[in-house]
Amino acid sequence: LSSPFSLSQQRQNQIDKNKQLPLPQTRTSFPSTRIRISCGIFICGLVMLGICVASPITFASMPTSIGSLSCDVLMFLAGIMSKQHGWVETPIIQQLDVKLWILVGSVVCELVFACFFLPLTNVRSDYTATFILNAIVAFVSAGMYCLDMGLLVLAVFQKWFNYETATTAFFSKTAYTVFLIHPVVVCSLSALFVWTHNKLLLSSSNYKFTEGGDNDDAITIDLIVFDQFNSKSMFASPGRGGEDYLPIGWLVVSILSQILVCPLSY
Repeated sequence: LSSPFSLSQQRQNQIDKNKQLPLPQTRTSFPSTRIRISCGIFICGLVMLGICVASPITFASMPTSIGSLSCDVLMFLAGIMSKQHGWVETPIIQQLDVKLWILVGSVVCELVFACFFLPLTNVRSDYTATFILNAIVAFVSAGMYCLDMGLLVLAVFQKWFNYETATTAFFSKTAYTVFLIHPVVVCSLSALFVWTHNKLLLSSSNYKFTEGGDNDDAITIDLIVFDQFNSKSMFASPGRGGEDYLPIGWLVVSILSQILVCPLSY
């Protein structure tokens, strides 16, 4: 049997232990649709548009385009808040203030608007009212899409694909290292594709250089050339050439990147 002294000592130890525990934090509820749309319009849309106008090519060595700097910062902060307040631990579908099909419809509409208006910003001679309006609609649509698309992917995979197999365990172990090294792999493979593409064209008997740029008989070689001053639009990627083989390049680089990064990261 415990003596009264030992019992009182245990109670005191428990009190002292409780004093050392951090106070529970107030849990912030999951962001509402209104907050999410507002962040998409202003932070990922208009702020990103302002960054592209101020620094059309790069910002601190990072390419400036839709869904980059301001959206990256927002998503980084959202990830910290999600961890602190347990947003992902609770099914996202249960926390949404709209039906899932409404979110799906929003993502589709935002994607359609972005795909329609973004190409209209790639051809301009001056800042006309039409060009400015197209740019605003394109960046706002793309900004909302960046947030809603990510949320939809999380909700769907959390609901219907939240299981583990030997294959998913392998990819799960490599995920973070893949995140760290994939830029080097993707850029290296892209450079290799560009080099191969240009080398094959130059060595082909069907192509040859001719003098006189205005000569109608001159044969144009569709080489891929990167030049930040070539593009007519501040929103277009720097460079020219290779448009006919762009889908092939994307497919080759995507497949080879997946084949290389996971084994390298395991």
